[in-house]
Amino acid sequence: MKKIEKMLVNAILDAINNSEGKFVIDAEDNVLVEIEGSYKIKGSYEPYGTMFLNKRWVTDSASVKIERVTAYDGDIEVEADIDVELIEAEVEKNCKPKKMCCIIYKPKGVQMPTLDILNRVQRINHHGYGFVSSKHRYKTMNYQRFLDHLSRVGINEECIIHMRWATHGSKCRKNCHPFVENGVYFAHNGVLPIKSVNDMTDSEIFFRSQVYPLITQYGYDSKVTEAMMMAAVGSSKFAMMYKARVKLYGDYTKLNGVYYSNLRWL
Repeated sequence: MKKIEKMLVNAILDAINNSEGKFVIDAEDNVLVEIEGSYKIKGSYEPYGTMFLNKRWVTDSASVKIERVTAYDGDIEVEADIDVELIEAEVEKNCKPKKMCCIIYKPKGVQMPTLDILNRVQRINHHGYGFVSSKHRYKTMNYQRFLDHLSRVGINEECIIHMRWATHGSKCRKNCHPFVENGVYFAHNGVLPIKSVNDMTDSEIFFRSQVYPLITQYGYDSKVTEAMMMAAVGSSKFAMMYKARVKLYGDYTKLNGVYYSNLRWL
């Protein structure tokens, strides 16, 4: 997908709401592209939060139709070199919520995410919590205990946080991320084509059977390890720490210096 197409997808997603309506948005890379269209969204208001007193819109399905495309190079109208069907499909796909985990990476020297942000992430990822930092590590099923321990992490520590939505394996402490082997920590956001065995998650099986043996053989910082991890990540997100050195794989979003594996909590 071209840069201008990604920009248009994000602009449409920002413009649409629940139910149905029209949008007129534009984005500019080498040329200015303006598109008009309509959308229909099916869904419902779902309760969430303490005692389920709040409600949020949850999309079941979405359809998007781009009806007009105009491109300008300065004041001159030019042919719009974009894939309309690809943009429509990408918007429809991203309108639908995907329940998955969330990885948060706080680099050294950066403030921890606010309690409001952590609470937002937790509302849709409440099947277990864990983190590892330069000096601390903790995993639990209890969110308040998680917050208590996380508050001990200093600003000058690297920190990987994981909040879980269970897809493989039961909801229990041992299936919380990050997983560890001889000082190598691994967290995963996504779904891997691995069948759960003995209640192990796809993430843990992948880490213990493929990632850790790779690091043992070639080293944490080797080009071979780097190439293999980048090839394996696909649409998932990985985060690893070894001796306070963090590596991220996949597309993360950076907000106020902190990296997020997805923004579905917004």
